[in-house]
Amino acid sequence: MGQVGGFVLAPWQVSLSPRFSDHLGAEISNRIVTLKIATWNLQLVSPDSPRCEPIAKRLDVESPDVAVLTEVDLRAVSNWPYAFDSGIHPKIRQPHGRKVAIISGSPMKLIDPVGSPHLPPNNFVAGDVETTIGTLRVIGIVIRWNQKPE
Repeated sequence: MGQVGGFVLAPWQVSLSPRFSDHLGAEISNRIVTLKIATWNLQLVSPDSPRCEPIAKRLDVESPDVAVLTEVDLRAVSNWPYAFDSGIHPKIRQPHGRKVAIISGSPMKLIDPVGSPHLPPNNFVAGDVETTIGTLRVIGIVIRWNQKPE
């Protein structure tokens, strides 16, 4: 796992059980599969900021299978083919700013944009990402300690 400037990349190695690998076929069974999962707080960096280019380069170089991004300006990651987000947060004044987004180079399906009615609004998103080993459920959430339940 590496961490630089808030960027965390976790290469997960998954060993497939014989029961599970039977469903995937011979080409993928009996091997270890690595999925790259990244998380990064982008601090609402805009596309015209000098910080945007190094962020885009880092994501391109690391090439995660999926990334969960917090405090993201959607324009800064618009080159990713698949993305969904938590929606417009009432306290973010940037029209493209979101509290949390999930991006991937693989097809995704939005599963849950709310999480729980007890969560603050627009701080949660969940979806399924199609990976080399099947569907991966990914959850992005922002825990805002000033809004935690008492």
